[in-house]
Amino acid sequence: MIKIRPDQHARILGFAILGYGFQALWTVLDDLNLIRRGVLDPYSEIPLDHLLLGVISENFKIYLFLIVSVVAGVSLLAVRSRSKLPAILFVLGVVSFFPLGTILSFYVLFYLFVINEQDAESTGK
Repeated sequence: MIKIRPDQHARILGFAILGYGFQALWTVLDDLNLIRRGVLDPYSEIPLDHLLLGVISENFKIYLFLIVSVVAGVSLLAVRSRSKLPAILFVLGVVSFFPLGTILSFYVLFYLFVINEQDAESTGK
């Protein structure tokens, strides 16, 4: 059986979290592009700046999620000891997105509270 070291788990999780966050940003950018091209409703009487402001304010949670996922992903990639708080915030934001978010959340929690703790005990950190 393949044995994965704790730092390898951290790198896998870091890239997965970054990818999940940037996928959310890609979705928002796609919405903005559709508005810019006038695909959503070309006959709308709402001015373009009001539509853009609406999309930005509507997607504020996604921007916040992107910031949390970037901080959590980078801190896990750097294998920092302070990566617990951003990772837990990421889990709280994504656990309800079944199935991928739920699986990723359980893996993050498993890493934080089992693998990382065992590694800290074995290395004496």
